[in-house]
Amino acid sequence: MSKSPPLEFGREYITCDGPDCNVLAPKKRCSQCRTVFYCSVACQKKHWVVEHKTYCMDTNKFKTRMLTLGDGEIPQARGELKEGQDKQDCAICLRHPMVDPYVLPSCGHAFCFSCLAEWQNTVKNNAAAPAYPSLPDESKKPKLNCPACRAETPDVQDSILQKARLLAARANNRKTSESEKITLRREALAELDQLEKKGRPPVEEVVTPVDVQISCQRLATRAELLLSLQEPEKAKEELLWLQDLTKLAATNREEFNSMVKQGEALTAQGKEDEAEEVLQKLDEYKAKRNTLSLLNFSFDVYAMLARAEEMMENWEAAKLMYFAMMENMTDHTTATPPQQREMYMGMCRVAYHLKRYDKALAAGEVVLEMNRHFPFCHKYIALSQKAMGDMDAAKVTMARALVYEAPWDDQHHEQVLELYREIVGEEPEVKSS
Repeated sequence: MSKSPPLEFGREYITCDGPDCNVLAPKKRCSQCRTVFYCSVACQKKHWVVEHKTYCMDTNKFKTRMLTLGDGEIPQARGELKEGQDKQDCAICLRHPMVDPYVLPSCGHAFCFSCLAEWQNTVKNNAAAPAYPSLPDESKKPKLNCPACRAETPDVQDSILQKARLLAARANNRKTSESEKITLRREALAELDQLEKKGRPPVEEVVTPVDVQISCQRLATRAELLLSLQEPEKAKEELLWLQDLTKLAATNREEFNSMVKQGEALTAQGKEDEAEEVLQKLDEYKAKRNTLSLLNFSFDVYAMLARAEEMMENWEAAKLMYFAMMENMTDHTTATPPQQREMYMGMCRVAYHLKRYDKALAAGEVVLEMNRHFPFCHKYIALSQKAMGDMDAAKVTMARALVYEAPWDDQHHEQVLELYREIVGEEPEVKSS
C-alpha cells in the first residue's frame, strides 16, 4: 500500500478552519487564496457559505501587485521653462523676475511657485473643502485654471506630492535594487522639499482644511521616506510637528463642540439673540483655528513615532507611543483594522525587548486573531516563548508561521524559514501523512 504524499511542514500544528471543527493536520487548502485549511470537502463548503466567500482572493493578484508596485511613467509635475521666460514678471505678484518659476504644462504660462500654490489654495479653500485631510473628497475638488488664460491646470502641490509617492512606491518594488531604492527615496524627498521652500509655519497658523491636508500628507510622506532610509531622528522631527498639529486640532475641536452645545442650549431656551452671538463666535473661531477631526490620522502619526523610537532602540518611548494609541482608541471603530494590527504588533515587539514576555504573548495573540497571515506576526511570540524557556511552544509557533504567513510571497517564506532555523535551531522536518 503506497504512502500518502508528505504534508507541508507545519500542517501537523494547525487545525481545520471549518465552522466548529478543530481537526488537526487538515489536508485540504483553498487553492485560490491559500490561507485557509480544511479536513474535508464538507467543512470547506460550509465555511465558504458562512464566511470565506466574502474575503477569498486570488494570491496571484498579490504577487502581481508586489512586482508592479510603482510601475508606470513618472509624471512631470511642471512644464519646460522657455528661454527668457524666467526673466518675465509673475502675473500674480508682478515680481520681476519670478522666484522659482513654475510652468503650467497645459498652457505654458509661468508664475512664482509660491504665488501659484497660494492662488490654488485660495480657490480650493473657497470651494467645498474636504472635511478630513487624509481622505479628501475628490468629487468636491474644484477645477483649477491658469490665472492668466483660464486654461484648466493640475493642482501643482498635489502633482508634486503624487510624483513623490510614486517614486516611493517604486522604491518599495521587489525588483528594485538597494542602491536604486536609496536614489528613488532621495528623489522623492527632493520633490517634497519644493512644497516647503518658504519654511514651515507654526502649527497655530495652519488653519484651513487645504493647508492642513497638504501639511499632513507632505510630512507623513517625508517621515515614511526617512524611516525607510534608516534616518529615524529626522523622521521624528517631522512627526513631532504633526503630533503638535493633531493635538492642537483635538483641543480646538473640543472647545468648538462645547460652544456648539452652548448655542443649542440657548436656542432650546428661546434665547435667540444670545444663540446668534454664539453662532457668530463659532464662525470667527473656525476661521482662525484648525478644528478638523484628525483622530484617525493621529494613529498613523503615533505609529510612525513608535517605529522611529524602536529604530533608535528607545523601547520605553516606543511603549508610550503605543499606549497613546490605545488611550485614543475609545472603541474598535476609532482606528482601522490595519492601524489596530500595527499597534498590537508594535506592543508585542516592544514588550519582548523590555523582557515583558507575558505582555508580548498577550499582544501577539490579539494580532493572530486579527490576521495570522501578516508578515512576521508570529516572530516575537516565538521569541518570547523561547525566552521563557518554552522551546516546544516556540517551535509550534514558527511552524505555523511557515504555513500561515503571506502564502503569496515566496521571498517572505524563505525569510520565515531562516527565522525558524535561527529560533528553533534545527531544520524543519517534513513528515508523511
